[in-house]
Amino acid sequence: MSVEQPAAPAVAAARGAGRRALLVTVVAVLMLVPWPLPALVVGVLAFVLAVRAFVAAGRAGSRRRVAIVAMSVSPVVVLLAGLLSLSQLVFGDQIARYEECMRGANTHTSRDQCQQELRRDIGRTFGLRIA
Repeated sequence: MSVEQPAAPAVAAARGAGRRALLVTVVAVLMLVPWPLPALVVGVLAFVLAVRAFVAAGRAGSRRRVAIVAMSVSPVVVLLAGLLSLSQLVFGDQIARYEECMRGANTHTSRDQCQQELRRDIGRTFGLRIA
């Protein structure tokens, strides 16, 4: 009784698809902090590629490890990118005022005052009174 071996080109293509999905996932991770909104899009793309690589590896009879890693990491990237994008939308003005204040702060007292103003601004966003 002989077991049919998967075609070598199909296995190579499946492994290549897994590597590409992992590479796109790594790019999304690297983009996360400086550019969260584009990282969100790249993370979704990475997940789609990972699922396709997972299916291709199953059809080719190849290992699915790389695709599983990409499928595991890319949703975390999407979640974090979404949270970072949302925080930039909500707190963008406050952070911009804080950065402007810190540019002119030359002493510890003035830096502390900038931090206090940031706390007050963020508190006002949520309707809180922060002294």
